[in-house]
Amino acid sequence: MFNLELGCAWGSVLGPVIFNLYMKGLPDVIDSDLTVSYADDTYVVITEVNWSNCKNRLQNCIAKHMDFLKQRGVICNKEKTELITFLENPLFQITLD
Repeated sequence: MFNLELGCAWGSVLGPVIFNLYMKGLPDVIDSDLTVSYADDTYVVITEVNWSNCKNRLQNCIAKHMDFLKQRGVICNKEKTELITFLENPLFQITLD
């Protein structure tokens, strides 16, 4: 037996329900055209013609997403986190720092 300060034990029956409750407000926080979550994956869609605006919105989404997780005591494993962009002309690169 041990005490948990936050969350629930990995693999517990309530784990998926608790995780969904933690993530419930995410789409309201980030500035995206569409946010889709499945299990512990989140997909953010930004349709922006102006590349500078797109980069700024994407960086803002990442910052707000990380703040959202931090406020809830959720740890983002940056080694397992991927950012994939689909662009005609990849003009910029964004990192998770």
